[in-house]
Amino acid sequence: MRACNEAATWVSETAFERGEFKNFALRKQVYGTVKSRWNLGAQAAQHVIKKTCDAYATLKTNLKTVRSPPRPISWPR
Repeated sequence: MRACNEAATWVSETAFERGEFKNFALRKQVYGTVKSRWNLGAQAAQHVIKKTCDAYATLKTNLKTVRSPPRPISWPR
């Protein structure tokens, strides 16, 4: 679980830096690194990327009603 959360935090930082929040486009950029760097299986690696994209989608929806500066999302370690 710790590896998944660390990977999700890294994916979030990468997505934020690149401005890429769509699942398929982000997966093309980070999947190989997530899989090898954290020794995750294919399903877990894809889940981490989807989890991050879903979190940003929720954040975008919430920001429509509340104005605050965007920031990378971080998961507990």
